[in-house]
Amino acid sequence: MKVLYITSSWFVDGDFPLIKQLVENGVEVLLCIKVYTHSLVSTVFDLKKAYNKNGIFDSSIYGESIDRFKSYLGVNRVYVMNHIYGDMSLKNFLIEREEKQIIERFNPDVIHYIGWPSIYEIPILYRYGKKIITTVHDPVPHVVSRKAKINQIIRRVAYRSISKFILLNHNQTEEFQRFYKVSKEKILFSRLG
Repeated sequence: MKVLYITSSWFVDGDFPLIKQLVENGVEVLLCIKVYTHSLVSTVFDLKKAYNKNGIFDSSIYGESIDRFKSYLGVNRVYVMNHIYGDMSLKNFLIEREEKQIIERFNPDVIHYIGWPSIYEIPILYRYGKKIITTVHDPVPHVVSRKAKINQIIRRVAYRSISKFILLNHNQTEEFQRFYKVSKEKILFSRLG
């Protein structure tokens, strides 16, 4: 089995145990980590200097800050989805195009997204929706701002095509189902770590 695992630098600490377990169970994992250059310090990464190009690159662009985890995880390849622009920037469609190329080359059985979809990822979610599982850290939005409302709309559109969702608690299941119009059959549960 082949899994394309797409996470962000903010959540990767919770992903490492699962990735390691998948690899130990014989699953071929290709890891892609979203890095936002306006936030270089995160849960396990302390990236000293931003790589000032938008796109998907080998993790070596950040040196040992990311590459040191390859041997722990047992993965050979790690890509960085380097975002120098905000989530709403149209310049991020370049990353979406590169992401499609990685999917086509790797041809995963499962694409596991962690976190929230961006507007530029909607075409990918619709094209590969049957292969996609997404872990939702905050099932129900709790921030009321213009950007939060835009993100809610993006999620409502994106979530229509996703085959399965992993929630990290049972408490917000009904509200998640109601808010995003997701059937209970599409929801699985897990815990961090």
